[in-house]
Amino acid sequence: MKAEYRIVDVFAEERGGGNQLAVVFPEETPTDEEMLLIAREFHFSETTFVLDKKKNTFTVRIFTPGQEVPFAGHPTLGTAAVVASKYKLSLSQEIKLNLPVGEIPVKYQTENGAFWMKQNPPAFEQEFDVKTIAEKYGFYMSDLYPGYPPAIVSTGIPFLMLPLANTDVLKRSATVFSSGSGKERRTGAGENVCPAVRDSGRPGDRERGGMPRRIPGALYPRCRYRCHDPSGRGSQSPVGALCQDYPE
Repeated sequence: MKAEYRIVDVFAEERGGGNQLAVVFPEETPTDEEMLLIAREFHFSETTFVLDKKKNTFTVRIFTPGQEVPFAGHPTLGTAAVVASKYKLSLSQEIKLNLPVGEIPVKYQTENGAFWMKQNPPAFEQEFDVKTIAEKYGFYMSDLYPGYPPAIVSTGIPFLMLPLANTDVLKRSATVFSSGSGKERRTGAGENVCPAVRDSGRPGDRERGGMPRRIPGALYPRCRYRCHDPSGRGSQSPVGALCQDYPE
């Protein structure tokens, strides 16, 4: 199979930063098996395949090294930027990507030089009590923030949003998930886990016990290869939706 491809860094302030992405333009439509094989060869967190073009609308599929995903944040924005460059599209026009979750519009904002997308409305699929989640993932009850229930939220990919009590627990959560010490899936609590904690960085916020407004999050996709996505834009919109649904 012959194909052109481009490798870009998304959410990057310098070359080699941010999230790597391979955008592939095959001459003929590849099979699912071929796309998965190519994604494994690149071994980035995601690889996208641009399969069709009609004016400013593109059919795109996204693969991790282990499976196809219906949506992901940085691949959507990165692919839009690449097709805009490749086809010399007017940045004043909206770019539309047809993904398995539906059509995602992407716009370029000249004032900040960034691409912005409009994701699907958030869907709240299920909530869990703190005890169930603590036992499943090996946390103490006090590790979880009591004001926000653990919940599966999706704007394209379902994530178990895991509000944690403070940033110390967030740092420790990396050990919990990377070591496999938490009890494994198959309890109905989602394939993707996004531990997050609100912390404005202002002295005393954590001591007061409130959940301030800025959310540094860590994303641990529960897939075969356990890829780590440091920006996690596919998960950040569900985090925002959870906070919007449970305002303080």
